[in-house]
Amino acid sequence: MSTLPRVVLIGGAPAIGKSAVARRIAARHGYGCISTDDIGKVAGSVYSTLTGNRLDPMDGMDWREYFATTPVDLLLDHAAASRKRLWPAIRKIVRTHSTWDDPLVMEGYALWPEQVLAAGFTDTGALWLTGDDLLLESRIRSNPSFYHGATDEEALIRNFLRRSSQYNELMLKSAAESSATVIAVATGQSIKDIADLCVSALTRESARTGRSK
Repeated sequence: MSTLPRVVLIGGAPAIGKSAVARRIAARHGYGCISTDDIGKVAGSVYSTLTGNRLDPMDGMDWREYFATTPVDLLLDHAAASRKRLWPAIRKIVRTHSTWDDPLVMEGYALWPEQVLAAGFTDTGALWLTGDDLLLESRIRSNPSFYHGATDEEALIRNFLRRSSQYNELMLKSAAESSATVIAVATGQSIKDIADLCVSALTRESARTGRSK
């Protein structure tokens, strides 16, 4: 039997490595795995079909041009609005999997410390990954498929990095105010190493709270 809570939530800035860590933990413990990005895509598709309007400002745009041409402040506003729109669906999924459905790992930037910890989920553990700007930039530049084909590749990288950096600062402030668990990711750490740190933190938290959080 897994020592982890039934639901594991992993938040953090874009490009910090949430998806890879979540997949590794899920595979190791036999959990399902989902991204809040996937939830957003489904919600956007349903919304546009029913109303004919866009739910996500990036819908209908080349995502590379969206990041290359949209001011960073507006990118952050869009991210905050997305978190607000997705929260009812995220909350429902977490509550379902924490009580009777299959165990689940959920990751995504839409998981916000204050919001998650105020929800009072049962049998749910949450943590947030953080890293410095050099790490975030190296992650972005190590994935050429992300920026190749943009009209201005450097503008895309610069805007995406600035958004991630500012998001990271806001997230850390929220985490500190909520006493959330934060894992600092260092350059050179493997996905296995980061996943091990996450599992250790989640296991300690489960033992401390009696898996009632």
